[in-house]
Amino acid sequence: MLSWGHKLIAVCAFGVAVAGYTAFGQASVTSADPASTNATTLIAQGKQLWNDDKIDEAKQKFLKAIELDPKSVEARLKLGGLYLSQHDNGLAIEQFQNAIGMDPDNAKVFVVLGIAYVHSGNYTLARNAVNEALSREPDLKEGKEFMAWLDAKAAEQQSSPNKMMSAPHPEMKEGPHHDK
Repeated sequence: MLSWGHKLIAVCAFGVAVAGYTAFGQASVTSADPASTNATTLIAQGKQLWNDDKIDEAKQKFLKAIELDPKSVEARLKLGGLYLSQHDNGLAIEQFQNAIGMDPDNAKVFVVLGIAYVHSGNYTLARNAVNEALSREPDLKEGKEFMAWLDAKAAEQQSSPNKMMSAPHPEMKEGPHHDK
């Protein structure tokens, strides 16, 4: 089993399968609205393009899905995951925050936001996001594991004050990687 330090990117966005995850459960669009249906198709196309390493084309599909269905949590999570995989942490955080605004009771979205905060170097906000996740779903495995990882990093920092806490490099084989 990989440590949380090695899963961070991997767990990034629902359906963005990460290091063997299919992520925390697909955020689904249940509306029969044609815009939602079209957005769902665009998201699926974007995922395939991302899998094929056609990043710019995938991003355009996710953006178009959001344009058609601005309340699509799944599209925002996919786009955020794509941004995070490209080291564009600010845009990733923005998309994850938007997803939280649309689904504030979804604990897993807070974990994903926490992952983005770690990759931006903000461990305090990462911890706050995970605390929010665990306040909504106290038994959330991913939240508990991530918090344990954050605690271990904090303990490591205290024992080596000259060593800075850092997120794992996204190219690490054992690290949390976004699967598309």
